[in-house]
Amino acid sequence: MQFSDNLKQQLQKVVIGGDVTEVYYNPDIKSVVIWLNCEGWDAKSTRTAYADSTFEIMSVLTKYPDIIDTITIAGKTPMVDTKGQEGLIKVFQVRTTMADAKTVNWKNLYGFDINDALNSNFESVWWHPAIAP
Repeated sequence: MQFSDNLKQQLQKVVIGGDVTEVYYNPDIKSVVIWLNCEGWDAKSTRTAYADSTFEIMSVLTKYPDIIDTITIAGKTPMVDTKGQEGLIKVFQVRTTMADAKTVNWKNLYGFDINDALNSNFESVWWHPAIAP
């Protein structure tokens, strides 16, 4: 079993309110990209699902500091576009390095404002305007 397949199985067990749809790992540059599909009742619950899932995913990823250097987590959610067509649209993305990720106790971020927790612990955080805080 490839590392990305094994990692996907591990992550699927910890994701809250969604699914891990894809895991890409490039061993040459020690980079991992994880795609999620989360849904909520409204923009706030969707943001919370992505944030909580991200914190859980990071708790797993930090177990692999020797083989992961950079981390990107992105998410797609079903949305209706301006032509009335429904599809999966990218609504979330965060990036960080393992060097920074190892300094965070990801399990202790619950209860904090999710935007503060994300912005304080990732190099970049992006939300689609439809669900942005």
